[in-house]
Amino acid sequence: PALLLLVLVLRCQAWDLRAPAPLLRAGCRRRCSVMAVETVHTTATETPVHVTRLVDALSLAVSDRRRVDELVTLFEYDGLVEAAGERYSGQGAVKRFFSSLLLENGFTSMEVLDTPSSKGPDDATLRLGLTSATGTDEVALLLTFRNGLVRECHLQAAEGACSPAGCLLPSALEPSENGGGPKWETFDGRVRQKIWQRPGAFELGNPFIKETMELSTGRLILIVDQSVWDIYGEKMQAWAASVELQLETVVIPGNEDHKTLATFAHLLDELKRVDPLRRSEPVLAVGGGVLTDTVGFACACWRRGVPWCRMPTTLLGQVDASVGIKVAINYHRKNGVGHFFSPLHTFIDTDFLGSLEAADVRSGVGEIMKAALVHSERIWELVSTHGE
Repeated sequence: PALLLLVLVLRCQAWDLRAPAPLLRAGCRRRCSVMAVETVHTTATETPVHVTRLVDALSLAVSDRRRVDELVTLFEYDGLVEAAGERYSGQGAVKRFFSSLLLENGFTSMEVLDTPSSKGPDDATLRLGLTSATGTDEVALLLTFRNGLVRECHLQAAEGACSPAGCLLPSALEPSENGGGPKWETFDGRVRQKIWQRPGAFELGNPFIKETMELSTGRLILIVDQSVWDIYGEKMQAWAASVELQLETVVIPGNEDHKTLATFAHLLDELKRVDPLRRSEPVLAVGGGVLTDTVGFACACWRRGVPWCRMPTTLLGQVDASVGIKVAINYHRKNGVGHFFSPLHTFIDTDFLGSLEAADVRSGVGEIMKAALVHSERIWELVSTHGE
């Protein structure tokens, strides 16, 4: 802050400013007047508000993983995080990166090691100490801002510390060595969902579902859309026999008008009947987004949550519901009652798309176009080229 230097000229009959100040006699007249005011500026450096907000949000996220969402709001919609040569673009990817980073490394506290430095108003470098039970990792965040939001964040380990690839990069986000891993992954801070794109899941002798779901009891609890069962039921039964699985099947309607409390209660009764073992028998939901939403909510509520997996069979379900973790039923309004409950696995089998009606295809394409319009020029061009 600026300091005000008051230049005072004192005029007093008993005080000659050119000589040592004598003792003032009683009754002497004393007068002073302000002749000039001069402003003296100091050179204090203040941290920009948007950098302070980011530091505060990082600290809160370290202490409480559920507050990663608040951190992500400080990034642009298509903001970028880069670590160990891997790029995570878009708020969804940024959230998954920080959620995995904080959880897997078990960080419990954060310290800003020195004053943030910058070369201009739209960039900053933060040096942080992230402490876990095994010690403290020093990292640097090289930040670029635009209109107060993070445009890019490059994470680097401090010199002499372990590399981001070795100790900071979440293992679930590392590229697969053999290319056989899941197509995508999501992470809600508790459950890591793997999303697999594999056609022919129900081909005779294909062990992929059995092995991926780690079914060890010889039984698969299958909750399936009535329309899907009518078309593929015999194929599913033949597949189950070929991989030595017993199907425990629950068939329910998958229309929007069946996304109700009544269907939800029926599913709870069925879950009680089949009594899935919590760890060894995840439930598999096969059908459109309505069915997977309803089954997911029932699994979230039964015994305070039993593991589940899903296989969306409609185009809309595969491009939209497949990556979300919200599950709900309609009550007084669409999705009026629900929860956040991630499946263990989502299986995308495009073989189901060949039996869809034209209206179902249009619904899915509409969702693809919406996503392309707001986020991806490449997808928009792909739809424009092959939309016919």
